[in-house]
Amino acid sequence: MQKIDVIPEQTIKIFFSQGTLLLEGSPCLLEGIAELVKFDDRIRMYRARACDYAAIVLHLHRNKIPFDDKAKDFAPLELSLQT
Repeated sequence: MQKIDVIPEQTIKIFFSQGTLLLEGSPCLLEGIAELVKFDDRIRMYRARACDYAAIVLHLHRNKIPFDDKAKDFAPLELSLQT
């Protein structure tokens, strides 16, 4: 099997920040999900609703677009119900 070299600019990076997703990468790689993302000039990245996470990741996976998913790096909260 031939190894495919991935250029960093050709990899989409996904982050979770304050209730939204941030996506960093080439705009041409995001064309198929253009209706889900919007460029945020303040941070120079694309922003998407967190509820669209599954649709975005599924699109990237199905289209073999390399991505680095930092949004899934979360720590579960230890909560207890107080009555």
